Amino acid sequence: MSRCLHRRCALLCALAAIAGAGLTAAPALAAGNAIINDCQTHGRLTATYSVGALRHALHTLPASAKEYTDCYDVINQALLTATGRARKPGGGATGGGSGGSAVPTPVIVIIVVLILAAVTFGALALRRRRMATDGPGRDPANAPGTTRLMSAPEERGEDPTRVQEPPEDDRDD
Repeated sequence: MSRCLHRRCALLCALAAIAGAGLTAAPALAAGNAIINDCQTHGRLTATYSVGALRHALHTLPASAKEYTDCYDVINQALLTATGRARKPGGGATGGGSGGSAVPTPVIVIIVVLILAAVTFGALALRRRRMATDGPGRDPANAPGTTRLMSAPEERGEDPTRVQEPPEDDRDD
């Protein structure tokens, strides 16, 4: 029984070693790739490479090199140039791009939602305040702070040609 257990343990260790080697194969291949080494060393490609080699370099480029270097862009531009789809100087880009922003999009969306919420709650507060001062059964035209328009003399039954004298002061001078 111990012999069978040793065989199983050895088989599991071998499988684990093969799986571990398979997981680390891509970065190892990328480290040996001449195009990636050329880009990481010089910041540009110093030689001419085939389309297949450039595609292979893009596919095997490690995530750390994509994130911390501009090798992906350099190799991709070389690939576009080799296939004849490169950007022409002064003629604009073939692909559309968007303008960058210092503030990420989710932060902008959150700010807009907060502003809309503030405006909504402010309007609700004003409405509640008006309802509290006006009262539910009061006429809003007679509420304090409202301006009433004067009706025409004909509507009041007065003579429209008569000039109304200003009220006299009751003060003694």
